[in-house]
Amino acid sequence: MAEKRTLIFIFLLVGGIATVIGGMFTSLIGLLFHNAFNPAGAMQLIPIYNTFSFYSLLGMISGIMLIVSALEVHHNRKKNSIKYWSTVALAFTIISLFDGGGLVLGFILGIIGSLIGLTE
Repeated sequence: MAEKRTLIFIFLLVGGIATVIGGMFTSLIGLLFHNAFNPAGAMQLIPIYNTFSFYSLLGMISGIMLIVSALEVHHNRKKNSIKYWSTVALAFTIISLFDGGGLVLGFILGIIGSLIGLTE
């Protein structure tokens, strides 16, 4: 049981980190496109009206929730905590697809970790 909890923790944690990095990458790409196609706004550091900013924010929130789910699976010893937090992680893993799934690696690891937790 402890090995399974640790395995789920590792998959979700690494998947969450990859998803947060993917969100930052999407934000950087959005910033570069915004400055390349809008020379008058080249001095803006944060493109507020950028399409990429919504998706990058969604990806970073999904990654943070994957990390929170991983920590809760690892530290919460209640009876149904693994299934509950695996379901939360699965939902945010699917939501992360709007941002590219955390460079695809985050999506794959999130799905694997969530399915291991749900099959317990």
